[in-house]
Amino acid sequence: MQDHKFEKILSEAITLKASDIHILANGEVFFRVTGSVIAFGVLSIEDLENIIGQLLTEHQIQECQNGIEIDTSISYGEVRLRLNCYLTQSCKALSIRVLPNRIPSMQELFLPEVLKDIFAKKEGLILVSGPTGSGKSTTIATALEYVNMNFNKHIICIEDPIEYLHQNIKSFFSYREVGKDSLSFERAIHASLRQDPDIVLVGELRGMDSIRAALLASQTGHLVVGSTHSSDSAGTLSRIINSFENNRSEIATELSCCLQAIISQKLVCIGNGVLRGIYEVLIATPAIRTLIREQKFHQIPSQIAMGKEFGMVSFEESMKKLNI
Repeated sequence: MQDHKFEKILSEAITLKASDIHILANGEVFFRVTGSVIAFGVLSIEDLENIIGQLLTEHQIQECQNGIEIDTSISYGEVRLRLNCYLTQSCKALSIRVLPNRIPSMQELFLPEVLKDIFAKKEGLILVSGPTGSGKSTTIATALEYVNMNFNKHIICIEDPIEYLHQNIKSFFSYREVGKDSLSFERAIHASLRQDPDIVLVGELRGMDSIRAALLASQTGHLVVGSTHSSDSAGTLSRIINSFENNRSEIATELSCCLQAIISQKLVCIGNGVLRGIYEVLIATPAIRTLIREQKFHQIPSQIAMGKEFGMVSFEESMKKLNI
Protein backbone atom coordinates (compact mmCIF):
# COMPACT_ATOMS: atom_id res chain seq x y z
CA MET A 1 0.00 0.00 0.00
CA GLN A 2 1.42 3.38 -0.99
CA ASP A 3 1.45 6.37 1.35
CA HIS A 4 -0.99 9.05 0.15
CA LYS A 5 1.04 11.86 1.70
CA PHE A 6 4.08 10.82 -0.29
CA GLU A 7 1.92 10.54 -3.40
CA LYS A 8 0.94 14.17 -2.89
CA ILE A 9 4.55 15.24 -2.40
CA LEU A 10 5.70 13.32 -5.47
CA SER A 11 2.83 14.63 -7.59
CA GLU A 12 3.69 18.22 -6.70
CA ALA A 13 7.39 17.59 -7.35
CA ILE A 14 6.59 16.24 -10.82
CA THR A 15 4.27 19.19 -11.54
CA LEU A 16 7.03 21.63 -10.59
CA LYS A 17 9.61 19.56 -12.52
CA ALA A 18 11.68 19.20 -9.36
CA SER A 19 14.87 17.19 -9.70
CA ASP A 20 15.09 16.34 -6.01
CA ILE A 21 12.90 15.98 -2.92
CA HIS A 22 14.43 16.47 0.54
CA ILE A 23 12.55 15.30 3.62
CA LEU A 24 14.39 16.43 6.73
CA ALA A 25 14.43 14.62 10.05
CA ASN A 26 12.05 17.22 11.54
CA GLY A 27 9.55 16.59 8.73
CA GLU A 28 10.26 19.68 6.63
CA VAL A 29 10.01 19.03 2.88
CA PHE A 30 11.99 20.90 0.23
CA PHE A 31 12.18 20.61 -3.56
CA ARG A 32 15.05 21.50 -5.85
CA VAL A 33 13.59 23.20 -8.90
CA THR A 34 15.85 24.53 -11.70
CA GLY A 35 18.77 24.62 -9.30
CA SER A 36 17.02 26.43 -6.43
CA VAL A 37 15.63 24.99 -3.20
CA ILE A 38 12.00 25.79 -2.34
CA ALA A 39 9.96 24.82 0.73
CA PHE A 40 6.91 22.60 0.27
CA GLY A 41 5.55 21.92 3.76
CA VAL A 42 6.06 20.00 6.98
CA LEU A 43 5.23 16.39 7.78
CA SER A 44 4.62 14.92 11.19
CA ILE A 45 7.31 12.56 12.43
CA GLU A 46 4.74 9.76 12.17
CA ASP A 47 4.15 10.61 8.51
CA LEU A 48 7.89 10.67 7.87
CA GLU A 49 8.33 7.23 9.44
CA ASN A 50 5.41 5.89 7.39
CA ILE A 51 6.96 7.21 4.17
CA ILE A 52 10.33 5.67 5.01
CA GLY A 53 8.53 2.40 5.73
CA GLN A 54 6.88 2.55 2.31
CA LEU A 55 10.08 3.30 0.40
CA LEU A 56 12.63 1.09 2.16
CA THR A 57 12.76 -2.51 3.34
CA GLU A 58 12.90 -3.37 7.03
CA HIS A 59 16.52 -4.42 6.59
CA GLN A 60 17.44 -1.10 4.97
CA ILE A 61 15.68 0.84 7.73
CA GLN A 62 17.59 -1.10 10.39
CA GLU A 63 20.88 -0.51 8.60
CA CYS A 64 20.17 3.21 8.39
CA GLN A 65 19.29 3.26 12.08
CA ASN A 66 22.72 1.71 12.72
CA GLY A 67 24.42 4.57 10.88
CA ILE A 68 24.79 2.99 7.42
CA GLU A 69 23.64 5.35 4.66
CA ILE A 70 21.23 3.66 2.27
CA ASP A 71 21.57 4.38 -1.44
CA THR A 72 19.01 2.57 -3.58
CA SER A 73 16.51 3.01 -6.37
CA ILE A 74 12.86 1.96 -6.66
CA SER A 75 9.91 2.21 -8.98
CA TYR A 76 7.07 4.04 -7.22
CA GLY A 77 4.09 3.53 -9.45
CA GLU A 78 5.39 4.56 -12.85
CA VAL A 79 8.09 6.86 -11.45
CA ARG A 80 11.72 5.86 -10.88
CA LEU A 81 13.29 7.25 -7.73
CA ARG A 82 16.85 7.20 -6.46
CA LEU A 83 16.80 7.25 -2.66
CA ASN A 84 19.38 8.14 -0.06
CA CYS A 85 18.38 7.62 3.56
CA TYR A 86 20.75 8.89 6.23
CA LEU A 87 20.93 9.86 9.88
CA THR A 88 21.19 13.46 11.00
CA GLN A 89 21.46 13.98 14.75
CA SER A 90 20.43 10.33 15.14
CA CYS A 91 17.17 10.83 13.19
CA LYS A 92 16.41 9.53 9.69
CA ALA A 93 16.12 11.85 6.68
CA LEU A 94 15.62 11.31 2.94
CA SER A 95 17.10 12.75 -0.24
CA ILE A 96 15.21 11.58 -3.31
CA ARG A 97 16.18 12.09 -6.96
CA VAL A 98 13.15 12.05 -9.27
CA LEU A 99 14.17 10.34 -12.50
CA PRO A 100 12.36 11.12 -15.75
CA ASN A 101 9.74 8.44 -16.47
CA ARG A 102 10.71 8.67 -20.13
CA ILE A 103 14.24 8.62 -21.45
CA PRO A 104 14.68 11.79 -23.55
CA SER A 105 16.05 11.71 -27.07
CA MET A 106 19.40 13.16 -28.10
CA GLN A 107 17.55 15.98 -29.84
CA GLU A 108 15.63 16.85 -26.67
CA LEU A 109 18.87 17.13 -24.70
CA PHE A 110 20.57 19.06 -27.54
CA LEU A 111 23.40 16.55 -27.46
CA PRO A 112 26.12 16.97 -30.10
CA GLU A 113 25.45 14.85 -33.18
CA VAL A 114 28.88 13.23 -32.89
CA LEU A 115 27.65 11.21 -29.89
CA LYS A 116 25.84 8.91 -32.33
CA ASP A 117 29.19 7.98 -33.88
CA ILE A 118 30.89 7.70 -30.49
CA PHE A 119 28.34 5.27 -29.06
CA ALA A 120 28.37 3.22 -32.27
CA LYS A 121 31.99 2.22 -31.54
CA LYS A 122 32.61 -1.47 -30.94
CA GLU A 123 35.36 -1.19 -28.34
CA GLY A 124 37.28 1.22 -26.19
CA LEU A 125 36.42 3.59 -23.35
CA ILE A 126 33.92 6.45 -23.32
CA LEU A 127 33.93 8.76 -20.29
CA VAL A 128 31.08 11.07 -19.32
CA SER A 129 32.05 13.70 -16.78
CA GLY A 130 30.46 16.58 -14.94
CA PRO A 131 29.56 17.85 -11.47
CA THR A 132 26.98 16.10 -9.31
CA GLY A 133 23.49 16.83 -10.64
CA SER A 134 24.66 17.89 -14.10
CA GLY A 135 22.73 15.14 -15.88
CA LYS A 136 25.45 12.58 -16.59
CA SER A 137 23.15 9.61 -15.95
CA THR A 138 20.49 11.05 -18.25
CA THR A 139 23.01 11.67 -21.04
CA ILE A 140 24.30 8.10 -20.77
CA ALA A 141 20.76 6.66 -20.67
CA THR A 142 19.84 8.70 -23.75
CA ALA A 143 22.91 7.53 -25.65
CA LEU A 144 22.28 3.90 -24.70
CA GLU A 145 18.65 4.26 -25.77
CA TYR A 146 19.92 5.45 -29.16
CA VAL A 147 22.00 2.25 -29.34
CA ASN A 148 18.95 0.25 -28.24
CA MET A 149 16.86 1.65 -31.08
CA ASN A 150 19.49 1.24 -33.80
CA PHE A 151 21.83 -1.66 -33.01
CA ASN A 152 21.67 -5.28 -31.86
CA LYS A 153 23.72 -5.25 -28.67
CA HIS A 154 23.88 -6.77 -25.20
CA ILE A 155 24.28 -3.89 -22.74
CA ILE A 156 25.25 -4.59 -19.12
CA CYS A 157 24.55 -1.74 -16.68
CA ILE A 158 26.58 -1.83 -13.46
CA GLU A 159 25.37 0.89 -11.11
CA ASP A 160 24.92 1.83 -7.47
CA PRO A 161 21.97 2.10 -7.56
CA ILE A 162 20.33 1.26 -10.90
CA GLU A 163 18.72 4.44 -12.21
CA TYR A 164 17.17 4.12 -15.67
CA LEU A 165 15.39 1.01 -16.94
CA HIS A 166 15.17 0.48 -20.70
CA GLN A 167 12.63 -1.47 -22.69
CA ASN A 168 14.47 -3.94 -24.92
CA ILE A 169 14.05 -2.96 -28.56
CA LYS A 170 16.90 -4.02 -30.84
CA SER A 171 19.30 -4.46 -27.93
CA PHE A 172 18.74 -6.10 -24.58
CA PHE A 173 19.86 -4.91 -21.15
CA SER A 174 21.18 -6.69 -18.07
CA TYR A 175 21.24 -4.78 -14.78
CA ARG A 176 23.65 -5.43 -11.90
CA GLU A 177 23.33 -3.30 -8.78
CA VAL A 178 26.44 -3.04 -6.64
CA GLY A 179 25.63 -4.13 -3.08
CA LYS A 180 22.72 -6.29 -4.23
CA ASP A 181 23.83 -8.22 -7.32
CA SER A 182 27.58 -7.90 -6.86
CA LEU A 183 29.91 -6.94 -4.03
CA SER A 184 31.79 -4.20 -5.90
CA PHE A 185 32.13 -2.39 -9.21
CA GLU A 186 35.43 -4.18 -9.80
CA ARG A 187 33.95 -7.68 -9.33
CA ALA A 188 30.91 -6.83 -11.46
CA ILE A 189 33.10 -5.51 -14.30
CA HIS A 190 35.31 -8.61 -14.28
CA ALA A 191 32.23 -10.88 -14.16
CA SER A 192 30.61 -8.98 -17.04
CA LEU A 193 33.38 -10.14 -19.37
CA ARG A 194 32.02 -13.69 -18.99
CA GLN A 195 28.45 -12.58 -19.76
CA ASP A 196 28.90 -11.89 -23.49
CA PRO A 197 28.47 -8.09 -23.42
CA ASP A 198 28.88 -5.63 -26.24
CA ILE A 199 28.66 -2.55 -24.01
CA VAL A 200 29.40 -2.31 -20.29
CA LEU A 201 28.15 0.73 -18.39
CA VAL A 202 30.02 1.46 -15.18
CA GLY A 203 27.83 3.93 -13.30
CA GLU A 204 30.77 5.52 -11.53
CA LEU A 205 34.50 4.94 -11.71
CA ARG A 206 35.38 4.86 -8.01
CA GLY A 207 39.01 4.42 -7.12
CA MET A 208 41.86 2.53 -8.67
CA ASP A 209 40.31 -0.94 -8.70
CA SER A 210 37.24 0.00 -10.75
CA ILE A 211 39.33 2.15 -13.12
CA ARG A 212 41.76 -0.71 -13.74
CA ALA A 213 38.88 -3.13 -14.35
CA ALA A 214 37.23 -0.69 -16.78
CA LEU A 215 40.51 -0.21 -18.66
CA LEU A 216 40.94 -3.98 -18.92
CA ALA A 217 37.38 -4.48 -20.21
CA SER A 218 37.84 -1.73 -22.81
CA GLN A 219 40.96 -3.46 -24.13
CA THR A 220 39.32 -6.85 -24.60
CA GLY A 221 36.92 -6.05 -27.43
CA HIS A 222 34.15 -4.33 -25.44
CA LEU A 223 32.84 -0.79 -25.36
CA VAL A 224 32.95 0.53 -21.79
CA VAL A 225 31.07 3.64 -20.70
CA GLY A 226 31.97 5.21 -17.37
CA SER A 227 31.11 8.40 -15.50
CA THR A 228 33.40 10.60 -13.41
CA HIS A 229 33.04 13.73 -11.32
CA SER A 230 35.22 16.21 -13.21
CA SER A 231 34.47 19.56 -14.78
CA ASP A 232 36.07 19.01 -18.20
CA SER A 233 38.11 16.60 -20.31
CA ALA A 234 41.51 17.77 -19.02
CA GLY A 235 40.31 17.44 -15.43
CA THR A 236 38.93 13.97 -16.12
CA LEU A 237 42.22 12.73 -17.54
CA SER A 238 44.24 14.33 -14.75
CA ARG A 239 42.00 12.92 -12.04
CA ILE A 240 42.12 9.36 -13.37
CA ILE A 241 45.85 9.24 -14.05
CA ASN A 242 46.89 11.06 -10.87
CA SER A 243 44.88 8.65 -8.74
CA PHE A 244 47.64 6.13 -9.50
CA GLU A 245 50.52 7.70 -7.61
CA ASN A 246 53.06 4.95 -8.25
CA ASN A 247 52.40 4.07 -11.89
CA ARG A 248 50.95 7.12 -13.62
CA SER A 249 52.95 6.51 -16.79
CA GLU A 250 51.56 2.99 -17.16
CA ILE A 251 47.95 4.15 -16.69
CA ALA A 252 48.47 7.12 -19.02
CA THR A 253 49.72 4.77 -21.72
CA GLU A 254 46.78 2.38 -21.24
CA LEU A 255 44.30 5.23 -21.29
CA SER A 256 45.85 6.73 -24.42
CA CYS A 257 45.36 3.42 -26.20
CA CYS A 258 41.78 2.60 -25.22
CA LEU A 259 40.07 6.00 -24.86
CA GLN A 260 37.53 6.81 -27.57
CA ALA A 261 36.02 10.04 -26.26
CA ILE A 262 35.19 12.17 -23.23
CA ILE A 263 31.86 13.97 -22.99
CA SER A 264 31.86 16.66 -20.30
CA GLN A 265 28.77 18.60 -19.38
CA LYS A 266 27.31 21.25 -17.13
CA LEU A 267 23.90 22.87 -16.70
CA VAL A 268 23.30 26.56 -17.42
CA CYS A 269 20.19 28.69 -16.94
CA ILE A 270 18.83 30.00 -20.25
CA GLY A 271 16.14 32.16 -18.69
CA ASN A 272 12.85 31.76 -16.82
CA GLY A 273 14.43 29.13 -14.60
CA VAL A 274 15.03 26.74 -17.52
CA LEU A 275 18.23 24.67 -17.33
CA ARG A 276 19.95 23.39 -20.43
CA GLY A 277 23.04 21.25 -20.82
CA ILE A 278 26.18 22.49 -22.54
CA TYR A 279 28.83 20.03 -23.64
CA GLU A 280 32.49 19.54 -24.33
CA VAL A 281 33.47 16.60 -26.52
CA LEU A 282 37.02 15.28 -26.75
CA ILE A 283 37.76 12.77 -29.51
CA ALA A 284 40.84 10.58 -29.07
CA THR A 285 42.77 11.55 -32.18
CA PRO A 286 46.45 10.58 -32.52
CA ALA A 287 47.44 14.04 -31.25
CA ILE A 288 45.19 13.66 -28.20
CA ARG A 289 46.54 10.18 -27.49
CA THR A 290 50.08 11.59 -27.50
CA LEU A 291 49.12 14.34 -25.04
CA ILE A 292 47.52 11.76 -22.74
CA ARG A 293 50.54 9.50 -22.88
CA GLU A 294 52.86 12.45 -22.12
CA GLN A 295 50.40 13.77 -19.47
CA LYS A 296 50.26 17.23 -21.04
CA PHE A 297 46.72 17.92 -19.87
CA HIS A 298 47.09 21.70 -20.12
CA GLN A 299 47.22 21.39 -23.92
CA ILE A 300 43.90 19.53 -24.14
CA PRO A 301 41.64 22.65 -24.36
CA SER A 302 43.52 24.07 -27.34
CA GLN A 303 43.32 20.72 -29.14
CA ILE A 304 39.56 20.63 -28.56
CA ALA A 305 39.24 24.17 -29.95
CA MET A 306 41.15 23.12 -33.08
CA GLY A 307 39.47 19.72 -33.45
CA LYS A 308 36.11 20.63 -34.96
CA GLU A 309 36.84 18.58 -38.09
CA PHE A 310 37.08 15.47 -35.89
CA GLY A 311 33.77 16.19 -34.14
CA MET A 312 35.23 17.89 -31.07
CA VAL A 313 33.08 20.48 -29.32
CA SER A 314 34.13 23.10 -26.78
CA PHE A 315 31.93 24.46 -24.01
CA GLU A 316 32.13 27.87 -25.68
CA GLU A 317 30.84 26.52 -28.99
CA SER A 318 28.07 24.61 -27.22
CA MET A 319 27.06 27.77 -25.34
CA LYS A 320 26.87 29.77 -28.57
CA LYS A 321 24.35 27.33 -29.98
CA LEU A 322 21.95 28.21 -27.15
CA ASN A 323 21.74 31.79 -28.46
CA ILE A 324 21.82 33.40 -25.01
